[in-house]
Amino acid sequence: MPRIAFMTFGVMVAPPGTPEVEDFEARLEATFEQAASMDGYIDRGRKPVPWLDGVADEEQDWGAWGPYRRTAFYRPALGSGDDREASTLSLWRNLESVRAFAYGGLHRDALRLRAEWFLPRQWPSYVAWWVADHEVPSWAEAAGRLEHLHAHGPSAFAFDFRHAFDADGAPVPSAR
Repeated sequence: MPRIAFMTFGVMVAPPGTPEVEDFEARLEATFEQAASMDGYIDRGRKPVPWLDGVADEEQDWGAWGPYRRTAFYRPALGSGDDREASTLSLWRNLESVRAFAYGGLHRDALRLRAEWFLPRQWPSYVAWWVADHEVPSWAEAAGRLEHLHAHGPSAFAFDFRHAFDADGAPVPSAR
């Protein structure tokens, strides 16, 4: 049975470890734990969060999700070490489950505060798409899908909750 891949992306207003984003950083683990406890959650890709776990990209075991790939929307100052990118990639059994997580609980609370922690967006903040049973989405695919959504709008290839598609490519009525 097909499953939903879901990627989020944002650029923080300040570098990790600074007072401007400390409340966001303090919520990460609890939010990840809540996602993992949700009905319909399968797994998530682990992007190293240096300020959280002390693991650099080159030390990360990326596993089936493949190495992390930045989206075209993020361009850190060369050599600055200023990684303000925040990104997640997760896998869910169905659209309803990931939508319930995104707009409920700790994640909903964080969405209300996002303007305090993230730069204004000029791109979509998330993308969803269907993957075949037993397929694991990759970070490279996720970045490409987000870029496609931005360039071409929602389609069965890359969509948002307001313009969702079912596993057969048919539009799904919006629940928001």
